[in-house]
Amino acid sequence: MADNYTSKITDTSLFGGISNGSIKYLSSSDALRNSIMMWLCSFKGDYIGQPTRGGILTSIINKPMKSSMIPQIEASIRSGLSYDYTGIELQILSLNVEANYEKRHWIISVEVYSPSLKMQTTVEEEVQGV
Repeated sequence: MADNYTSKITDTSLFGGISNGSIKYLSSSDALRNSIMMWLCSFKGDYIGQPTRGGILTSIINKPMKSSMIPQIEASIRSGLSYDYTGIELQILSLNVEANYEKRHWIISVEVYSPSLKMQTTVEEEVQGV
């Protein structure tokens, strides 16, 4: 039964084509991870036909980094995953946001599980701060 679900989720690689110039296609948990990674770094309007989807972290980019923003970032990610991923249920297993003040980056790690897809994935991303 799991093969039925996993074969239904595919995505094109966030990092582009492979060496022969073909588009690299991802499936299963790789596709889910790629989708969430792109979603974290997206801006509103990046999704054609879905103008309100994405851009969940644009409110923190180019703002001074403060540890007091961490709960706001976590809440934005939690509510955004619920709102933007309505076609599949995602359960957040862990969510961690840390500030790297030297590099001026937020380090975001989120682990999710989809009961409908019967798969789990972890995404770690760095988002620019000021």
